[in-house]
Parts: sequence; structure tokens; C-alpha cells
Amino acid sequence: MLSAMRFARSSGFKSIPSATGGIARLACARLDEMGKDPIVILSKVGLSPDETRDPAIRLEVRTQIKLLELAAEEVQDEWLGFHLARSYDLREIGLVYYVIASSDHLADALRNAGRYSQINNEGIRLRFSMQDGTAAIALDYVNVDRHADRQHIEFWLVTLVRICRQVTNGRLAPSRLKTRHFRNGMPAEFRAFFGVDIEFGANADEIWFPQPLVSLPLVGRDEHLNELLRRYAEEALARKPRNRLTVRSKAEDILSELLPHGKATASEVARRLAVPAGNELAPGPPPGPG
Repeated sequence: MLSAMRFARSSGFKSIPSATGGIARLACARLDEMGKDPIVILSKVGLSPDETRDPAIRLEVRTQIKLLELAAEEVQDEWLGFHLARSYDLREIGLVYYVIASSDHLADALRNAGRYSQINNEGIRLRFSMQDGTAAIALDYVNVDRHADRQHIEFWLVTLVRICRQVTNGRLAPSRLKTRHFRNGMPAEFRAFFGVDIEFGANADEIWFPQPLVSLPLVGRDEHLNELLRRYAEEALARKPRNRLTVRSKAEDILSELLPHGKATASEVARRLAVPAGNELAPGPPPGPG
């Protein structure tokens, strides 16, 4: 199935993170529901209706992010990503969801999510880790400008928490939730859903759970099915082009960590990139949302 997929705006696609476009299709459906013409928004991001309707066409991740932000403005829903993620059928994620859902324990499910989520979306890399009694899922942007996004990342946060709850058949609540972007306040429905306040403007995009929770067995665990599905997922990964982090994307990640602490100097960025200061990197303003 993946081999039959096409890529919207395919010039140089091997270096541009792409996604299956499911989030974009949800946004277009919401525009329709609200009596708004999706064509207006699609034209602003350089897409045709056919490109968003066809699930065999992959979209650039940065295009999907921009579409979601514009759709939020059009329907006057500041929390559109959150609302879209609350209402869709998680099975629409496809193969990756079923690999996750057939895993043995929640920790295994999250490790599988980290390995295979790039099949659906190459612009976000999931990292699962456990230490000091806490389990964390970190979301790292790959060759995509993190600063331009709010709706897309909030969609991901809701989706990941929903998956954890659905596969364990429990009302799991994160112990901590952090995002890099800023928000002026948080609506009550956010806290009601997550069970914890979001730390906006943090140094990472992360969901933390108490470690005992990730030891929970999954209600749909099936060792043989999981092994079969992981073989399919490995084949899908093997067919994908290997994206490499650019120096710019690495520098953007480092700057986003240093800026809140007032330590974003050229020498510190160069040190973390392991390049001579003033050589490969030239001092300049931090990347903006454009």
C-alpha cells in the first residue's frame, strides 16, 4: 500500500518530511461542517481538494501544520487541534495503531509507537524513556519548524493520551505535560481531559507518566498478531527514504532549549553542535514562526 502512495509537491521529496495527511483531512471536514469552503484554505497552502481527499497522496508536514493553523483561524477555534483529536476514530491511524494496540504492555506499545510512528508522519519523532520512577514520551520535530506550530502538536498530545487510555481500558492521567509553544491560559476542558495543567513555553514537548502505569497489560495484547504486524511495519520502514537532520534543524532544536534560559549564544550552540564557533555557524536571530 505504501509503495502506491504519491507525494503532493514531490520536488525534492526525499529531504522533506511527509505525512499521510489524515490530520489535514480532519481539518477540511471540520471546515465543511462549519459551512466554510476548504478550497479557500487549501489554496493558501498550495494544495488542491483532490490532494487532500486522496489518502494515497502524502502531504508535506509543514504544509499540514500551516493548513491546521489557518483552519483554526477560519472556524475561530483557538483549540482546533485539541478538538479534532478528541473526536476521531483512533483506528484511522492504521497499521501503526494496530501494532501499538496488540503489544504486551503499555511500555512496549510506546516503544513501538516511537519506532513506527514515522510511517505516518516523518516530521515528528517519538522517544520513549524510563528513569527515576517516571516514563516519558518526548516528541521531537525533524526538519520542520517547531515554532510555527500549536494545533498540530496539541493534536498529537491528545492522540497519544487517548491511545494510552484506549489500549489499557483505563483513565490514565499524565503526571506532567510540557509543550514548547506558549498559550495565554488553558481552558477548563484541557485540564478535564488531561487531568493535569500543561506547562506551556517549556523546553520540550513531553508527556510523563508514573512508571507503574506503563507496566499495565494491554486489553488487546496478542503476541502472534503483534509479531506479524511488526514485520509489515519493518517492511514499510525499509522502503522509506532516510531523512537526515540538517544543521539548521539541529540548531533550531538547541535554540528552543536555550532561549527560555537566556543562554542562546553562538558559542554555546556551536559547542552543542560540535562545530567551531564562527565557522559553520554564523550568529543571527533565532528562527521565527515564518
